[in-house]
Amino acid sequence: AVFTMHGGEISENRAILYGSGVYVGSFYVNAATAAFTMTGGTISGNTTTGNSKITTTYGGGVYVGNDSSGDAVFTISGGEITGNTATGSTAANGGGVYVGGRGAFRLSGPVEIKDNQTNNADNNVYLPDNTAIQIIGGLTGSASAVGVTLQTMPGADQYVSFAKAASGVALTDTDKNVFFIDNDDSTCKLTRGSNELLITHGHIHPVCGDI
Repeated sequence: AVFTMHGGEISENRAILYGSGVYVGSFYVNAATAAFTMTGGTISGNTTTGNSKITTTYGGGVYVGNDSSGDAVFTISGGEITGNTATGSTAANGGGVYVGGRGAFRLSGPVEIKDNQTNNADNNVYLPDNTAIQIIGGLTGSASAVGVTLQTMPGADQYVSFAKAASGVALTDTDKNVFFIDNDDSTCKLTRGSNELLITHGHIHPVCGDI
């Protein structure tokens, strides 16, 4: 299934577990790829709530991932994902966007993913370990901003690659400066490598990976 959003608004929805604004994926075995393309518009004010039995929730604004054998792809080249929340008595991940198993998150253009929260903490785009955003074009627009939360932050003198350039895309400092670290305590910083963006802790040479 393919859903394309060029404008308008998806707002004030509620879900117990996944993706209260948009769920990109399938529960069915051998499902075809699920795809959501957003070129404009707003996803805001949506909440995953949990309940007495479901105590961990994912993706207040958008959940992209698959519990079956199909793939899930969320491509955004414009628009805003703001003011969404995920709440859970045990945990909540991805107030704005959660990128789950078999999920791909592709990014370009003027995009704002900010002011989203989980359990009253900033949490915009949540990336589980070994998951990265794919940058498929230049990030433009003076208001563009994308917050990132990692499942595991880097330890001392380590780094985590959180975004990678698609083939033929050359990353610039303009692209890097669109991103910010949610709940940053100033021990980590954003760094641009040759074809990836990193969150580093301590002194790292990002191109070769030497400490």
